[in-house]
Amino acid sequence: VNDTANLNKLNVTGASTFSSLLASSILPQTAGSVTAGFTKTNITNLTDGDWLWDDSQKAIAIGSDMFPRIVYTDESMAKVKFLRCLDKDCATSNITTVDSNLNEFDTLTLRMAPDGYARILYITYNSPNELHFVKCNNDDCSDNTNTIVATQLYDWYYAASFGLDSNGNAYIGVEDHDDGSSTDHLEFYACSNADCSASVHNELLTGPDTYY
Repeated sequence: VNDTANLNKLNVTGASTFSSLLASSILPQTAGSVTAGFTKTNITNLTDGDWLWDDSQKAIAIGSDMFPRIVYTDESMAKVKFLRCLDKDCATSNITTVDSNLNEFDTLTLRMAPDGYARILYITYNSPNELHFVKCNNDDCSDNTNTIVATQLYDWYYAASFGLDSNGNAYIGVEDHDDGSSTDHLEFYACSNADCSASVHNELLTGPDTYY
């Protein structure tokens, strides 16, 4: 978060520019304070003084062991990293680079699947933009299946998210912006299997820059 004026609205804690990723930068609490019983831990330093400029470059989920899992971008949004906390305060952790791309990543989303492993969704700014779904096959996501679910139908992607059903199959929503008509298109993908290598696509809504 790089907006001190709106920290209370965003309901997070943090300095205006991050040189490190704090658990308190992601976990909900009152801005500018630490809740009694809450331990603030510096869990990792971003490379070369990099920083997270908004909420779309990080996400958190809790594993079945009740320890956090965090996904974030590093090296000026050129890498997606997965961090598995090894204790409740995240004083120790394992970090895995899930993907690398000099054209940058954005809108990271993280969920824990019924098999106990993470699922990650993000977009790349390749040409064309790509919508990626990552199925982690072990705790640290060092073994994973990375599927390009779709590429942009219009001009550029943003605002992607997903949910999982009881079988671990994903349901994905992503906005695709059309510069020519100044319209946003809400695209929906229903994954037919766990790694989303097969899916059914529908365009749900179209409107004038309304869905972000």
